[in-house]
Amino acid sequence: MTYEPDSSQYAEAMHRVAAAIHRVAAGTQGAVGAAARLGGAMHRFTEALAAADAAEIAEHPDLAELNVQLNNYYG
Repeated sequence: MTYEPDSSQYAEAMHRVAAAIHRVAAGTQGAVGAAARLGGAMHRFTEALAAADAAEIAEHPDLAELNVQLNNYYG
């Protein structure tokens, strides 16, 4: 569809395009915020997982001894 640059239809079309661009920008910002929240949640999850692993290893003497041996071997 072709519009004359001075027509009201052209202005309406440009406003619709601008509105669409704003909707895309708002959606993008929402995705960025969700990714930031996910990053924090994943960090807390890995910390909890590491703490659970450490507690499980500490409960089993054989695993604790193996852990010490591996720490000495790998540095």
